[in-house]
Amino acid sequence: VAFLVYTDEDFVTQLCDSVCVLQVFSILQLFIKLDSVRSGLAADTIAILCHIMRTSPANINIVEEILLDDNDKDASEAHSELWRLISHHNPLIQSRSLRVFTYLCLKSEKAKTEILNKSRSRIWKVLRRAAISPEIVVRRASTFALDVLNYKSIAPDKSNSTASGCQSQDCLVASSIPNESQEESRKQRSVESPFNEDAKTIAEFTSLHSGPLDDTSR
Repeated sequence: VAFLVYTDEDFVTQLCDSVCVLQVFSILQLFIKLDSVRSGLAADTIAILCHIMRTSPANINIVEEILLDDNDKDASEAHSELWRLISHHNPLIQSRSLRVFTYLCLKSEKAKTEILNKSRSRIWKVLRRAAISPEIVVRRASTFALDVLNYKSIAPDKSNSTASGCQSQDCLVASSIPNESQEESRKQRSVESPFNEDAKTIAEFTSLHSGPLDDTSR
């Protein structure tokens, strides 16, 4: 099903219609909750939801029903399943969950009201930890989230952090998390400039170009 959904947009529409007609929201929720024994099934289900968010915003209610539904009476907090997924120990599940989470906060009024506006500090902590993950897929998903959600709008106030005596690297992590434009700028400079911090390279370049320029060089 995941393959078909990613193959053709018509399959996205057909899947969304089927989910609504058959009312299989609880089954898809179960697929995700089986992450401890069937991680592949859970990851593929999350990928489908992510693709629905990306390509079919009109069906956002399906994703809300699955990920923002609070029918679990034993949950100690609102949307506990979503919070668990974006901090998951499996890199694939976590990275895909972070992307779904980002799209929800961007496009879902319910997510904006109940999560983004109420839990900025917690979101910041989750993305901060993901940004320094050893897994590249998690780091990329975190960078995507920070870029799309504009990390300056969710980062805690630096003055408040200083006032509370928090001087650790964690509190100042915003300055150490590069965005995509900064990364591209560094890459471009490294390609265009013949100089770098390596003294040997600088010396070699200088010796090669220290002689008089001939007409061709000019």
